[in-house]
Amino acid sequence: MLQNLKINIGLYIIVFLFCFGSIQSETSNLIWGEEEGSLDWKSAIEKCKSTGMRMPTKGELLSLYKTKEFKKWNANWYWTGEESDKERAWAVVLNVGVILHIPKSYHNNVRCVSL
Repeated sequence: MLQNLKINIGLYIIVFLFCFGSIQSETSNLIWGEEEGSLDWKSAIEKCKSTGMRMPTKGELLSLYKTKEFKKWNANWYWTGEESDKERAWAVVLNVGVILHIPKSYHNNVRCVSL
């Protein structure tokens, strides 16, 4: 079950999607790359392409929250490869299992993935 909660912050809206219940693990066959640092969204996409990998989906990152695999990682906020609109993309806050759509110019952590 998903609940959407919209909160107006400054000039944009952040959408929180709280996940309840089970999330099917999408990470079992995935290979996660190294930490790539904190980048804006466009640079993150380019970085993953340059390594022959791609940005993870929301579901792939959320499955890490469900299994607690993220606890081995250095950070909690990670970009996904999914846009929410022309100006924003989705990021996942792993320590609380929340999805946010934020401006692409913001810097978030990057970890690329491949099959």
